[in-house]
Amino acid sequence: MLESQRKTYQLMLEQLHKIESKYGSINNAPDDDPNLIKLEQLRPKSNYQTLIDEQDEIMKLTDKGYPASDVAQKLGLRRRTVSDFFKRHKIQPRPAFIFKIISPDKKVFYAQSLGHFLQVSFHRSCIYSVKQSTVYLKRRNFQINEGYFIWAEVKKNEYFVTNNMDFPVAKKNDDSWAKVNV
Repeated sequence: MLESQRKTYQLMLEQLHKIESKYGSINNAPDDDPNLIKLEQLRPKSNYQTLIDEQDEIMKLTDKGYPASDVAQKLGLRRRTVSDFFKRHKIQPRPAFIFKIISPDKKVFYAQSLGHFLQVSFHRSCIYSVKQSTVYLKRRNFQINEGYFIWAEVKKNEYFVTNNMDFPVAKKNDDSWAKVNV
């Protein structure tokens, strides 16, 4: 038995003795007893419970828009484990964006590619480089922030365009969006 396991076991025994001396048996202890609560917190989780907790955390991060690689890194898992979970449950991760673009009238857009953003918003050729696209947009008083933006950062009624879309859309809530004229 590891030292940490031994300490946990000792703490559990102490809580159990306190409960039994107070109530005669653990079965007589009320659910809100502080010693019983502490005992439950000290009890090691089963492998099944650990798996359920892990899957819950994967889903929470996925709902926020983190891709498999980020989910794996945040939870200390292998990327393959998360990717397999996505495949098994037919989960399509939400898009991540590289550019946050603010128009002169303060509309906020998120895009995976500036060239594609120009193509769908201004009907310009998407062969523009990032530098050329930046110059084009800045001449029209757009602000461009380059970074890494996840789905959770896109606010309701802000716009986004992915590389497979033919038009920008507005985010309506965490699960939907709508085509709009911008």
